[in-house]
Amino acid sequence: MRSKYESFGLNNRYETCGINNEYEAFGLKIHSEIKLPELRPCESEIPDLTIQLGKVDPDSETTLDEGFSFKTTKNNIYRFWDTIGKFKITKDSIMVDPVSGLNKLVLRNFLLGTVFATFLRQRGLFVLHSKFN
Repeated sequence: MRSKYESFGLNNRYETCGINNEYEAFGLKIHSEIKLPELRPCESEIPDLTIQLGKVDPDSETTLDEGFSFKTTKNNIYRFWDTIGKFKITKDSIMVDPVSGLNKLVLRNFLLGTVFATFLRQRGLFVLHSKFN
């Protein structure tokens, strides 16, 4: 049986494939272990944001505020869903800990939607989501 990290190109939770995916989105240079085909490729030496796969433990820090699917600490915001996984958001990185067997498209949907909105909000930006028909 494949581990949840193997489906994202990693051999196990401790081995990384290196950050070799570079993108530009939301006015940021992004380096990611996760392939994000929805974003525009871009070469950059110094990223504004690094996205990595790894273990996320929201209970490892003292809580300042928490709700249904989030927790804030002094320096981090955690987002989590039982059927998706856990995300640790800092001022310059997002650590992704997906549940086993999660579809890549579903992961990217949450990462590029709710998690990115949280990251941008943490950086002081006013984030709006809209739909036009």
